[in-house]
Amino acid sequence: MNRTAAVVLSLLLAAGLVVWWLASAKGPTADPVAPIELATTPDATPKTAQRPIPKDGNNMVQPEFESPKNAASPYSFTPESALERLLQEGDAAAPVGAELDAIEAAVAQGLAAEPKNGRWHYGMGVVAHTRANASTDDATRRTHAEACFKHITEATKLDTKNADYFADLGHATMGTMKPGDGFLTMASIAGDARKAWEKAVELNPDHIQAHYSLAMYQIQARRQGGVLFGSYSAAKKSGEKLVSLPKGKHLGHIVLGTVAVYEEKWDEVAKQFHLAEQTATTDSQRTSAMYTHARHMFNAKKDAKATLLVLERLTAQQPNFPMHLLRAQAKKLDEDYSGAIEDFKHLLAETPEASNARFLLAQCYESAGNTVSAIAMYEEFKTKFADDKERME
Repeated sequence: MNRTAAVVLSLLLAAGLVVWWLASAKGPTADPVAPIELATTPDATPKTAQRPIPKDGNNMVQPEFESPKNAASPYSFTPESALERLLQEGDAAAPVGAELDAIEAAVAQGLAAEPKNGRWHYGMGVVAHTRANASTDDATRRTHAEACFKHITEATKLDTKNADYFADLGHATMGTMKPGDGFLTMASIAGDARKAWEKAVELNPDHIQAHYSLAMYQIQARRQGGVLFGSYSAAKKSGEKLVSLPKGKHLGHIVLGTVAVYEEKWDEVAKQFHLAEQTATTDSQRTSAMYTHARHMFNAKKDAKATLLVLERLTAQQPNFPMHLLRAQAKKLDEDYSGAIEDFKHLLAETPEASNARFLLAQCYESAGNTVSAIAMYEEFKTKFADDKERME
């Protein structure tokens, strides 16, 4: 392959990977899909890292700490209990507000007492990651993402044998991508993330999150850059490895189902996502499997009825799950304009700034023959989103 071709493919891969990462890290404005978390499941309800606290060999005997005193906060943590809360497994919601502040203060106390102990840097990295996910503006998100990368990088330097740190370094690395980066910069960042995940697997061949991350990397690289950059076979191998691990089955079936989507093997897609539901160990994992399955049916197969069938099952189990955008889009594709209009209106009542939903609602009014409402909605769109040049034309 000549140098020019290699550069062009690198640019295409970088563009695709940054779209993948930014979409998963921030989620669509109106119909949220959770980010790829530090050590969590894909497309599930947002959480912080979901694994026990990594064992750190630098300090076999942990010192005693007093809880940070904060009269204004109802939360009180020692550094140890703060880490336990940060890395809590299951369906517990991520700490926010005063609780996260108290956790950060406690972990910072641990770091001040033991600056060469990687676990405290790791804890500060998870705090920064949690704040980045909760940020509503890009500048703040980037600030926290950089802090996350800095602390987790330091943790890997202090404990070079900890596979968990390297697995999360991959995600922290991807978190430093931003829309203004040049393509070569993005390709370099993605490559560094892949190396961190590969290091995690080298240190722990059964590391669940690292195998999952590498599999999804291979899938996206194959889609965007072709066979020279990614491999569905390599992704399948990681998926099969995950299925062989007692705690990796759910993610393994997600991987195998996703590969089947891009190979257009729709019976296999249904089989693998149903297995992902059956092997889920938390409600959020089960919800994740169904919603991800529905998204693939809509985005990849363009099958409105299949999408709605999966969403109907999801609604029965999680009636409050935010699926209005996807359901409305599927109804629009199925030419059920009245049903789509109701979902879009419900979504806009909750998220008035959802520009995509507002434009699609105008289209539904137009298709349904309601010219007056269509014109009013198009005019409203033009007023609210004048910077959307593509749709203004």
